[in-house]
Amino acid sequence: MIIINSALTSARLFVRRLRTHWIIWVLVLAYLGVTAWKVGEAGMRLRQDAWTTTRSIRFNFDITNAFHWGGEVNAIARRANGGVEPTFWQLVRAEDLEYRTLVENSGNDNYELDYPPGRLLTMALWRREVWRKYPNLAHWVNPLRGSAPMRRPGEPTEEIASPLLKLNSFNEASAAILAALIVGLWVWRSADRRRGLYRHGFYRRPRADGVIAFIITSSALFYGLFVAAIPSPAPPPSVTIASPPTVFVVADGRCDATIYATVNPQGTLAHVNVEWGTADGSYPNISDSRQIQGTDPEDLSIVLHGVPPKQTVHYRIVATNAGDPRELGRGTTQTDDATFISDSVIQPSQPRATFGAVWLDTEQWVELGIVFLAMCWSMRRMDPRHRAWAAAIVCATWIWFDPTLLIDAHVWPQWDSWLLPPFLLAVLMASLDCWLLAGFVIGIGMMFKGQFLIGTPVLIFWALAARRWFAALRLIIGSVLMAGLLLSPWITLAARTPSENPRPIWWIADVMIAVLIGAVLTAFRKPARRWITEKSREAKVAWHKHRAAKKVAATEPLQPARGLSPSLGTPGEGRGGGDLPVDINLEANPHPNPPPAYQGRGEEAAAAIVQSDVPPASSDDSEEKSLLPLAKMIGIILAIVIGLFAPLVLILKLWPADAQIDRGIGVWLFLAILIVPWFVPRRSLFIWAAAVLAIAIWISPYLFHGDWSWKTVGFEYGTQKFDQAAMSRGSNGNLPSILNKRFDWDLHEPAISLHLPNLAAVLYAGDAPRRIPAWMHGWGLDGTTLTLDLKQTMIAIYAIMLVACGFGAAMHARHRDPRILATFIAPWALMPNILCQMASRYHIWGVVLAAMLVGIQAELLVMSTIMSLLATGMISVMLLRSDESRSPQLFSIMSRLAPDIGWAMLAFAMIIFFLAVTPSAMRRRRC
Repeated sequence: MIIINSALTSARLFVRRLRTHWIIWVLVLAYLGVTAWKVGEAGMRLRQDAWTTTRSIRFNFDITNAFHWGGEVNAIARRANGGVEPTFWQLVRAEDLEYRTLVENSGNDNYELDYPPGRLLTMALWRREVWRKYPNLAHWVNPLRGSAPMRRPGEPTEEIASPLLKLNSFNEASAAILAALIVGLWVWRSADRRRGLYRHGFYRRPRADGVIAFIITSSALFYGLFVAAIPSPAPPPSVTIASPPTVFVVADGRCDATIYATVNPQGTLAHVNVEWGTADGSYPNISDSRQIQGTDPEDLSIVLHGVPPKQTVHYRIVATNAGDPRELGRGTTQTDDATFISDSVIQPSQPRATFGAVWLDTEQWVELGIVFLAMCWSMRRMDPRHRAWAAAIVCATWIWFDPTLLIDAHVWPQWDSWLLPPFLLAVLMASLDCWLLAGFVIGIGMMFKGQFLIGTPVLIFWALAARRWFAALRLIIGSVLMAGLLLSPWITLAARTPSENPRPIWWIADVMIAVLIGAVLTAFRKPARRWITEKSREAKVAWHKHRAAKKVAATEPLQPARGLSPSLGTPGEGRGGGDLPVDINLEANPHPNPPPAYQGRGEEAAAAIVQSDVPPASSDDSEEKSLLPLAKMIGIILAIVIGLFAPLVLILKLWPADAQIDRGIGVWLFLAILIVPWFVPRRSLFIWAAAVLAIAIWISPYLFHGDWSWKTVGFEYGTQKFDQAAMSRGSNGNLPSILNKRFDWDLHEPAISLHLPNLAAVLYAGDAPRRIPAWMHGWGLDGTTLTLDLKQTMIAIYAIMLVACGFGAAMHARHRDPRILATFIAPWALMPNILCQMASRYHIWGVVLAAMLVGIQAELLVMSTIMSLLATGMISVMLLRSDESRSPQLFSIMSRLAPDIGWAMLAFAMIIFFLAVTPSAMRRRRC
């Protein structure tokens, strides 16, 4: 016992010494590097396995759909280019023509395409790259226009989809890194000694043992996850007993038996042999090995030599991947025990396919759970400054191995992962107070996924709730400007080159020249303000002198004083109407008994002269010198006005006669360019220039008849198609689907009736009813009842929750509370559970971002994992509808749970919303 106590004491002292020792930082950095390397390598192996093993589920459907529309754009560009490979600009023009053709030729507003401009252009570029690599590739059938897409023999499906699948992998890796940075940033901010949680004693003193414990436990947990989720370089082969064996009697009285099998090597080199014997459960004999390689099932036969006659022979087929021996034998598949009699007629039997088992057993799952709890305990013992990087690496790992992300981006695959990097980057920029850059990122993200605009307004509400008006303005200006720049080929040039349509370019250039001149004007703000201040003071002093002289002149004339008296220098009006110089002796009064009125006026005049800090003019030369700055300033102003006259003339001259906007808008725009810079701080001039450029770009379509087909097809059609899907027909469980299937609610069934104030009666009192705008009647502002259907009600509820998340973000940011992470997750967790027209795969956004809850509390990862498994099951049902036999158990279970499984997802989303809008328990104790 004494030895054990002394050993524990020595270990405790060693750990205490490590608190400030440099070796702990070496361990941390080494752990981070090795973990990042192994996590990235294992994740890519898992994705490559998903690419090579996916067959005919939904893979061909969506890949073929994207391949078709990218081919349509390329075909239009090739026809316009004489059959030559199109350039990037020619693809842009062809994309605009495709949008216009769909709008003009679709009488029932069924465009069959709902790709935003950025995504359609990406598909066109991908199709061009495929044509370069496979010029003789047969065209696939569009599933929306004709028969179902079938994979023809020899078509390189994986090779074709490889660029998009790699793009999905890049987006997933970017999302994991950005989420880790956001989690680490806000957890680290909570450790601020002045304002954060650390100051108030909520966390313990920094200890090294917590860091060491986290490194040990998380390493064990990550290793267990790798073993559970990552197969060998290729998955185990599948083996099928194709038909009964054939037995031949040879000369020496013994038999030979031929075993028939169907083996799928799953993309790698596989060794196949037969183990057999005459005793049950014993296989002492092994046949010769056969080697096959490929990704498709292959029939083969293996001969068993020397089989004893008239014996019951037990055999099994064994297929093994030729992988690294360090893979712990996970690349081997064995069929069940089968028998035959060596000299009897073999009865036919049904083929049986057996796949290798790569999942963990119950005992291993329990061990992983124990290690997970140990990791959570170790993170609690860490100081927030250390817990920041620990939570970051756990968050990144959870996202990188999220099954929902894997099945959506690589097994289906879809393009939902494209939304995550721009949103997380915008959140990171806003967290770093770079609101303009966050706006730029939002403008880019909306070009690829229309749903991006549903959750990102939480950043605007965050800035508004924090009363940071200019931050919200920068965010809006940045997003509008970037969207305008990306859409300028359609809205400004109408998909024509600048040489073909130069007027919009000249107009925008003229506006920017005016902006440049307005910016130059700001250099004269300080001299102008100084000159105006000086002149106003001189005018004020002169007015006081003039007033004093006028009052003195109104009294009895005075005799000059005996002593030296100062001269007012300003003529006054005498009784006779002429000029009367007035001298005032401040030391002595020549009249022994002056009138009281005169005495008061004289003192007032003297005080006005004495208190003035501007010396009176004593000669004509000083008056001429005082006029020089005024003349110089007037000349500068005239030169600037003349310089500005040319841009104004150009703006009005370039304004088309058939424009949809009145020419007076151009004048007001020019005045805003000229006047606003004088009131804008110098550091905000770039924001002002960006705002003017954004206004000029978005006005240009109304001036030069730009194209709006991209908006109709790429954004509006996605919200209008599939009216049945508005009740979440494609979802296995959310609130609209529950209301539809359990309570028979319809999409357009009235849900709420509101009586709003009669605003029209106040604004349009005495006018005819026909003059009231239609929008006021639509919103019930004319005294009528406003009735909202189910879809509108769900939108209103979601909007209220979104605003609440914005206020929660402002509250948590002010207190440096890590619960702000929940405000970034809640919009995406609530969206697929509350809004109509949501599919099961839209759960991916809230589920993936829920891994950031580790920054609030590590135990919340349990909820994130359950959400991920439920969402994976719902997406799997969508994939299995084309072939239930691939996993009948999973399909049966999830089908029985639908749509009531939506209650669980809604409950988890509401928990995240509660964390987003309420302060932590420690904050409540402080208040």
